[in-house]
Amino acid sequence: MKEKTSFKTIVWMFFLCSMIGLCSEGLYILFQEGHWESHVVTMFIPMCPIYGLGAVLFYLIDHALPKLNIILKAMVIGVAATVMEFLCGLLLYCGYGMRAWDYTNSKFNIMGLICLEFLFYWMLFALGYLLVVRAFRWVVDKKELKKPKFFSTVFFKVVTIVFAVFMVVDIISAFVNIKFWSERYYGNPVDTKVEQFVETNWNDEYMQNRFIEWKFLK
Repeated sequence: MKEKTSFKTIVWMFFLCSMIGLCSEGLYILFQEGHWESHVVTMFIPMCPIYGLGAVLFYLIDHALPKLNIILKAMVIGVAATVMEFLCGLLLYCGYGMRAWDYTNSKFNIMGLICLEFLFYWMLFALGYLLVVRAFRWVVDKKELKKPKFFSTVFFKVVTIVFAVFMVVDIISAFVNIKFWSERYYGNPVDTKVEQFVETNWNDEYMQNRFIEWKFLK
């Protein structure tokens, strides 16, 4: 029987994987270059949402194609994740005149936004996710484990909704700030009270220090 997707699972999976991805990148840079870098894409909560989006995509495709062979499903997820990465990068490229990652030096890349190497990585991540999920389901079924009652309470549902709204507001705030940052960089006048407020509280220096890997196109 096809499993139903859960809003609560999506919210907390998005948050946790956004943080795990952020920490993983930071540790990778620490070991490779000897210093920590935090590649956040939010203003308040330390998150890198593209990893959260990827995890949610894994989850939704896994539930949408329950009978598909695990290898084929990993390939489908990898392609879908690469399309998602391309669209996110294209939004920054065309809408903001910026890029947050650059695969220009990688073989078989498109606009430096996606490349064959990272398509392969997405497929590997998807396969790892699917194997972990299957192992978890096997343990739950074998041990006849039941979900703790707390996760079904009204309190937990309310907390989930409030936190989901806060994450959405945080992400929207980040992209509004990035948009104004981009406009200032390209010489557009700061002539509204909202823009002036943003520039006063989150000026160019603050934005560059927070979004350390983001680069303008010219």
